[in-house]
Amino acid sequence: MIFSTIGSRHLHIDGARNKFIVFGIVLVWRLMGLRTRFHYVRDFVAGSQRQTLPEQYEQHTPGERREELNFFTTTALRSRTSAVRLI
Repeated sequence: MIFSTIGSRHLHIDGARNKFIVFGIVLVWRLMGLRTRFHYVRDFVAGSQRQTLPEQYEQHTPGERREELNFFTTTALRSRTSAVRLI
C-alpha cells in the first residue's frame, strides 16, 4: 500500500462539517492522476501525545471547543516538490 509505506509522502485534509468542499478537492486531484482516498471517522482513542503536546494538537485537529474530526483524506505524493506545487 502506497499510503502506509514507510518513508512515503502523503497529505491529509481533516474536516468536520462541509465534506462536499473536500469531495471537490479529491475529485480534482483524482482527475490530475493523484492517488487520493476519503475516510470517515467513526470514533477515536486519544493518545498520550495529546497530553504531552496539547498546543500542537489543539491547532492540528478541527473543532472550536472540542475535537470535531468527522472525515479526512489521504493523498499520496511523489516528492516534497510535488507537495509544494500541489498546495
